[in-house]
Amino acid sequence: GAAELSAQLTGTALTPQVSAELGLRDVRLRPSGQETVIRVPTGQIKLGQNSLGFSDVRIRVDDTYLDERAELVVRGGIGLVGLTPATWGLIIEGQIAGKMLLALAPSEFSQASGVAEIEDNLTLSGRGARPEVFGTLRFSPVQPLAFVPRKWPRELAFRGGAVTLSDAGAH
Repeated sequence: GAAELSAQLTGTALTPQVSAELGLRDVRLRPSGQETVIRVPTGQIKLGQNSLGFSDVRIRVDDTYLDERAELVVRGGIGLVGLTPATWGLIIEGQIAGKMLLALAPSEFSQASGVAEIEDNLTLSGRGARPEVFGTLRFSPVQPLAFVPRKWPRELAFRGGAVTLSDAGAH
C-alpha cells in the first residue's frame, strides 16, 4: 500500500501554521502483538486551519480464521484549538468489528470478536474535548459482538437486538 504525506509549515516562529495531507491507498497495519490486520483501502486525512478532516477514510478488518469482516467509513471533521478538539462533526458508517476495538484500544480490551452493524450512521458532534455520540448499533446472533474489558474481566456479549447511543441531555 501507500501513504502519501505532504506538509507545509508557514507563519512565524511564534505563530507557526502547519498544514498536512495524508492520502491512504491500500495501507495494511498489524498492531504489535496481534494477528489481526487492519486495512485502509482509501482515504484522505487533512490537518490545517485549526481542523482535522477525514474524507472517505475506510477501515477494514478481515479475519479469515473466524470469517469476520467489517468496514467503517469516516467522514467529516474536528475543529481544533491547538491540538485539542473543540468542535465535532464526524459521521461514521458501516460495521464495528471486535478486532477493531482490540487493535485501536489494546489497553482497554483483552479480547474482542464479532461485528456490530451501525444503523444509518453514528454521529459525533458538539463542542468541547468530548463529542456527543448519536446512533444505533445492531447485533446479530450470527456474529455476536463480544469483548472482555481489562478493568472488568468478564465477557460482555451482544447476541441480538440493538443499542441506541444518545448524549441528549447528558450534561
